[in-house]
Amino acid sequence: MVDYTSKGIPSPGTKPDNYDDNLESSILKRVVDVVNTGNIVGPAGKVGPAGTSGGATGATGNTGATGAQGPSFFAAGGTGATGRTGPDGPPGPAGATSTVTGPTGPTGISGPQADPFVPGKTGPTGATGATGNTGPTGGLPRGPTGPSSATGNTGPTGFTGNTGAIGRTGGNWLFVAPTADPRIVGAVWNSGGVTGGLKISIG
Repeated sequence: MVDYTSKGIPSPGTKPDNYDDNLESSILKRVVDVVNTGNIVGPAGKVGPAGTSGGATGATGNTGATGAQGPSFFAAGGTGATGRTGPDGPPGPAGATSTVTGPTGPTGISGPQADPFVPGKTGPTGATGATGNTGPTGGLPRGPTGPSSATGNTGPTGFTGNTGAIGRTGGNWLFVAPTADPRIVGAVWNSGGVTGGLKISIG
């Protein structure tokens, strides 16, 4: 005699009297339903091998906008001391020389009009011009001798020349002054013949 459980399933501890092939499918279905309903599980199996790692890390998303600053429960602190000035940096490269000429500045204001009745200052004396060439001597009769010009400054004394050779001793000689002015400074000439007076030419 086969014993049945409360589910109507033959007890696994009893041996059936016979085996009906037509009842095996329904019995097997009942067993599966009981196992599923009762959450009957077997012993834990071995841990399977670790799966492959995921793909490459995705790109970082955009940073969100900065939120508004929250209220402060503390009073603002005083301004800190100014830090020390850092050292001067190296000088920069020299700028290129400009070749552009700047615009011409405005014309200055005209000076006051000179008084026509007040003479201006005398300008500096110009340089003395060169002395012209001496003209040719006129024919006779000559005109009257003009006034003598002022004597110029005495020039520097020249170097003394070498002493000449001693000439032969001659006899006595007589100096005869010319009767016309030789126009040589310091030369002696006779203005009145034998009885006239001797004069010194002034050139």
